[in-house]
Amino acid sequence: MNVIITMAGEGSRFSEIGILEPKHLIQARGKTLFEWALLSLENFFDGHFIFITREHHAAAAFISEKCRAHGLKSFSIHELDYLTKGQADTVLAAKDRISDPDEEIIIYNIDTYVEPEQLQPGFITGDGWIPAFEAEGDRWSFVKTEEDLRVVDIAEKVKISNRGTIGLYYFKTFNLFRKLYRDHLFDHGNEHYIAPIYRGLIDDPDASVYTHMIDTEKVHVLGTPEDIRQFDPEFGRLIGNSIVPRIHAGSIRQTFI
Repeated sequence: MNVIITMAGEGSRFSEIGILEPKHLIQARGKTLFEWALLSLENFFDGHFIFITREHHAAAAFISEKCRAHGLKSFSIHELDYLTKGQADTVLAAKDRISDPDEEIIIYNIDTYVEPEQLQPGFITGDGWIPAFEAEGDRWSFVKTEEDLRVVDIAEKVKISNRGTIGLYYFKTFNLFRKLYRDHLFDHGNEHYIAPIYRGLIDDPDASVYTHMIDTEKVHVLGTPEDIRQFDPEFGRLIGNSIVPRIHAGSIRQTFI
């Protein structure tokens, strides 16, 4: 199995409030967001991990150090010198790092910590698999399912059910992902999300996509400064008073805005 970690975004929600460090270096509860994401997947450490990052983040040494510290033995790093069209496009950039495109793939980001007992290889079923939780708000990808948890509809940021995806996506093979991505017609100018490309599987009578419900209390979203503050009240504890930590090159100082 190949596990593809996408970390090639700009982190604009953090830079907008003065947090200048790349997202993977931001800390909460004494660990970086990168480490929290890695811990989510500790039951998949037998697979080969592929980290897709931006060249100007100079993250290779950091990634290697943290992977070895957490006991991850098989991994590679692919640095991009351009901004992709979205997470799905970022995943496609991993093609040269995948030795067998007919192996299974899991896609994950560094925006979410899921307590690891909730994610197990034995839970995977179908040609596509999309873990979900009972989500509030409408900022997620959502799945609609039958009673057996077979997915019959999926939508990006349109609340077709209360089942929001956690940001982890499974495809039976990389070749399957690549075909679905190339066949999907993205709206012009829209970000290339992964969830919509499952439509090709959902509509295929010979294929199946399933979800697995995660305990909501075990899902810790880390995608925005406010999310992190809910996870770690010490993070930017003065944001509400218009004082935020300005982080750059390992130093922290308060900045009034």
